[in-house]
Amino acid sequence: MPIICPVDFNCVLDEVLDRSPPRVGTKLHMTVMLRSVMDNLHLVDIWREMHPTSTTFSCYTPTHGAFSRLDRFLLASNGTLDVRRADYQVRFLSDHSPLLLECGTHAPRPAIPLWRMRPELLGDLEYRRDIQEALTGYFGGNWTTAQSRGIEWEALKVAIRGESLTKTFVRN
Repeated sequence: MPIICPVDFNCVLDEVLDRSPPRVGTKLHMTVMLRSVMDNLHLVDIWREMHPTSTTFSCYTPTHGAFSRLDRFLLASNGTLDVRRADYQVRFLSDHSPLLLECGTHAPRPAIPLWRMRPELLGDLEYRRDIQEALTGYFGGNWTTAQSRGIEWEALKVAIRGESLTKTFVRN
């Protein structure tokens, strides 16, 4: 699912590239918090990704005589959006420049059909015996080696699927 988060937290992420004049060595609490949120949610500043060395600013503060890049779009870093353009527009009616984001979504991949066990196999006593042997063998060799019960469950399903497919192909 695409995530687009437009933000203006009134802080810069890079004191050198996002502010003029730069304040080198300054670490603001808000900047640290915003970076932490971005890291935890796997978000990227898409404009900075597309313009890694540019010094374009989105805000002018006359009191400090400073330009800053405060406005940004944070996007999920999983690449679900096809970003074609991210550009600041001419500032008007506000002290902030609008940021234009033009994007589409990637064509959805066709779903891989899920494997389902054929229920009629449960009525086959030989199949049930084979599965029981496979499970006994699985638990005998793997019960304590997995790092979590979730991994154990996924591996068990793979073992059952493999045994079922083998028996299905052998019988057909």
